[in-house]
Amino acid sequence: MILAERDAPQFRALKGTEKTDCTEAVSKRAGELLAATGGANAMDAIVVATAEQRLACVITGDPEDLVQLAIHCRPRVRIVPI
Repeated sequence: MILAERDAPQFRALKGTEKTDCTEAVSKRAGELLAATGGANAMDAIVVATAEQRLACVITGDPEDLVQLAIHCRPRVRIVPI
């Protein structure tokens, strides 16, 4: 795979992230978030549910759907646009 030079900052940022499995609890919470929002993107819901469970923020270049999911989290998940 040939990676574009413009993607280099994102790949550098990913080096410092923790990878995690999607647990049953996260999957269920993602389903609840999808139901609460009328059905956003399932991957976005998994990301937000994981952040809620870990008390983490989400850094993204596409915050719209994530923000709609995050408003249903307690405590609310912070979405940081880049």
